[in-house]
Amino acid sequence: MPSPPGPPEAVRRAAHELGRTLLVRGAVLAAVAVLLVVAAVLAYRHGVRDDTFPPYVAGTTGTTITRYSGPWIAGAGGALLVAGLLAVGAARDLLGWRRMVRASR
Repeated sequence: MPSPPGPPEAVRRAAHELGRTLLVRGAVLAAVAVLLVVAAVLAYRHGVRDDTFPPYVAGTTGTTITRYSGPWIAGAGGALLVAGLLAVGAARDLLGWRRMVRASR
């Protein structure tokens, strides 16, 4: 295997900077993915509503009808999709950082 170009100290410093970049980027992607999951849960809860109407039949307390809002539920699905993609990117970056740390030892 050929040796890397440049002095060893410069190569080590560049690997350290790249490892730090991968760690920060992976952490940011993971945090944004978690925020998007929370946003998806909130959007889904907003998209499903229970409405209670007065009783139509004697002897009952009321009629509850569940209402679904397509745009809110679709938005929740889209947020989950993007969160999943960001989680994959975060995993890739964090595994790359881990490999960098092992290689530098």
